[in-house]
Amino acid sequence: MYFQTKPTFRHRHNRGGVINSICCECLLTVASASTEHGLTQYEEAHVCNPARLHQLRAQLSPRSSPDSSHEGQ
Repeated sequence: MYFQTKPTFRHRHNRGGVINSICCECLLTVASASTEHGLTQYEEAHVCNPARLHQLRAQLSPRSSPDSSHEGQ
């Protein structure tokens, strides 16, 4: 079973007055609204896709470069 902590959200205010709610865990835009209060229900209902989290972690994990296998020889 996959365990996920409750995600947090960043709010980005656009020039047109629209506010985007972005999940800090999976980096997806969860909702857009004209007020921050309008984002609450979407943030509370959001569940990150485990496959997306796995993909993001794989992209962020340190990878050895092709030349590193020859170090120390």
